[in-house]
Amino acid sequence: TKCTKLICDVLPKLGTDMDTCMSFVMPNILSNMAANNLVLKRESIKLIRCFSEITSDKNALVRSVIWEGIDSKDPSTSREVILSLDKLIFNILQTEDSYNIVTALCKRHFVEENKKEKVPTATLR
Repeated sequence: TKCTKLICDVLPKLGTDMDTCMSFVMPNILSNMAANNLVLKRESIKLIRCFSEITSDKNALVRSVIWEGIDSKDPSTSREVILSLDKLIFNILQTEDSYNIVTALCKRHFVEENKKEKVPTATLR
């Protein structure tokens, strides 16, 4: 939690290196969304929102949210990121093309639906 707060405080001071630095820590920040610690979840959302307001590459942030969040191999991370999308990148969704986010959500939805519908095959004797 303290590291997340520190990154949020330092972020505006990084200048042109900010996007590069965040690309390294974004997977961890997004995985924090699945943590049981509510303070850590809240601070992670705050950090991503702060970053979304000052990043020069909003498309890279959206791609990161899709690849490391929505498409995460960890179902808990994926679920929490999807449920928090409005809080995470709301300002981006208002101004940018949201095609990639919608596509990722649709893929995730249909993949999950297909998993639920598959019935295990039993061997008949």
